[in-house]
Amino acid sequence: VHTCRRHRYFTVPADYNLKKANFSIKNPHFSKKTLFYYSRMELGRKITSSRGVFSVVCTLLLALAFLFSACGQEHFQAAPTKIEDFKGKLLDGSLSTYQAEKGTVTLIALTASWCPGCRAELPLLKKLDEEFADKGFKILMVNEDDSPRIGAKYNKAAGITWTTFHWNYDMMNVLGNPGVIPVTYLVNAQDSIVKINVGEFDENKMRKLIGKLVDGRK
Repeated sequence: VHTCRRHRYFTVPADYNLKKANFSIKNPHFSKKTLFYYSRMELGRKITSSRGVFSVVCTLLLALAFLFSACGQEHFQAAPTKIEDFKGKLLDGSLSTYQAEKGTVTLIALTASWCPGCRAELPLLKKLDEEFADKGFKILMVNEDDSPRIGAKYNKAAGITWTTFHWNYDMMNVLGNPGVIPVTYLVNAQDSIVKINVGEFDENKMRKLIGKLVDGRK
């Protein structure tokens, strides 16, 4: 289990099993098979598995993640409706801005090397890029690893070629400072957010939305 200095917890694919920690997470909200029972008055009172110190430590980490997660609108301190221009370093060390890098239609994707859900949605992103790149569609990544070096290493290993910013606090404030990852923002030519997806997005629904935007349909 890894949480960076900004994130409290991350979503995982529906069938993702963390075998070494002796537990399974079946959905991003831990509503069915959980490590602990959570309420406003009690946190971590009962642990469903007590096999080993490692399991208990992982349980406590996840409990703390939920306790300190900031939820403005469920996962956001303040869910944005429009992307204001932001600036930051790309993973190659150069400086750039959202306005300089965006497409006619832009999909901003928050990602990190330690995020299972982020890895799982990469094939979907590649399909969408192949289908719509020649129509002005562009994917912008925001990497949330602790350093650009780690992010660059991950991009190389995963075959990620899209423009990738390394996160900073001003950038994340523009994006609503979500307390969960992965998150994607589908943005139109006027920088208005058409759709925010928390967790893995639905490929068919996303394809339809992008198709309408690149074709100029509402």
